Amino acid sequence: MKKYLFLSFKKKIPLFVIIAVTFLVIAFVSSSTIDFVARINKEGYYFYRDRDTGFIGLMIALFITTTFLPFFNMNYRYSLSRSDTFRQAAFKERHIRYGEHLVTLITALLAFTLAFIVLVVGLRINNATTYLPPEDTYFKYELITFEYVWYIPLYFAAVILSVLEYFVCYFFISRSNNFLNSLITLVMGQGFLTCIINIPSIFFTTVYLVFNHTGSTASIFFPISYLYAQFNPLIYCGENDIADLFTFSSKDVTIGAIQFIAASTLFLGLSGLGIYAFLKEKDPSSEWANKPGSNKIHQEIIFHAGFFAMGALIACGLAQGSSIVWLILFYSLFGATYYTMYGLLNRNFKLKLRETFTLVGVVLAILAVSIAYAVVVSINTPQYTL
Repeated sequence: MKKYLFLSFKKKIPLFVIIAVTFLVIAFVSSSTIDFVARINKEGYYFYRDRDTGFIGLMIALFITTTFLPFFNMNYRYSLSRSDTFRQAAFKERHIRYGEHLVTLITALLAFTLAFIVLVVGLRINNATTYLPPEDTYFKYELITFEYVWYIPLYFAAVILSVLEYFVCYFFISRSNNFLNSLITLVMGQGFLTCIINIPSIFFTTVYLVFNHTGSTASIFFPISYLYAQFNPLIYCGENDIADLFTFSSKDVTIGAIQFIAASTLFLGLSGLGIYAFLKEKDPSSEWANKPGSNKIHQEIIFHAGFFAMGALIACGLAQGSSIVWLILFYSLFGATYYTMYGLLNRNFKLKLRETFTLVGVVLAILAVSIAYAVVVSINTPQYTL
């Protein structure tokens, strides 16, 4: 078993080198470009170039890596010959799967650890060697010093969340038996997690919400935005407001908190399913290798759920004041894209009756949600009379 894993590791060395170099470059650039000088005018107002603490670029790279990393351990699912070889190895199938994924994940996390150390050390050196410009007619200058102790819990939080993100993506990717279908399923799954939290919310806020704040999404953006909202203020000034974890605007604290709870539950639930599938699920037999079909219905559910969530949220945005021409254009383009992607998923563009009903049903459900949203908006819009 050790020899098998060592050979597998050797084959993936180019991948690990690319990951490590990418992480290190991002860490070096981030640590060397942070501005530690605050400008203060004569009235006492502070002017900052930014409030960035340097870690967000590395976090984005880490979570993008863990999103796509499971693909590199699924080759035996995508080839009949590799699938046969996999099952002829003198080890239990699950043990090989455990070893393949865990070695890849741990190696990527070691590369992240090295880059994170470089980031923090670089920031500390940059901070210590920053010289303040002399006071001039308009401004005086003050040195910003980070609270570096908060990088320690940030590191552990990032590692834990990245592992959970890995298994969320493992769950999506392992629902299919060839690379293209796995990629489609992953995109649709992430699309569902990105949009579904916002659909109930817009009926209570009657505004088109954005995706860049903690709690409004359960996708890859959730752990990134959570880490930024939680640790950036702590590192920058040693302070944080619990509302920063939930709100996307000051008047929507309740909706933001509900979104955060829903996003956390969905994210943790899917990561739990991924871990369960990784530990307990049996891989499909070789007859399914590299075929578009699957012996389970998960692939179909994720595909249609993703299209519904993304389509419904976009349709609700267009329903708020768009002309009928834009709505017709949207449904035409959406229907064509939906049909094309479904045919690509099945490698067959001649749909069965059940498949046709499913596509039509999803489109009608999107139309119903958008009409309901338009009605809610019209009821809540103030009516002005002369």
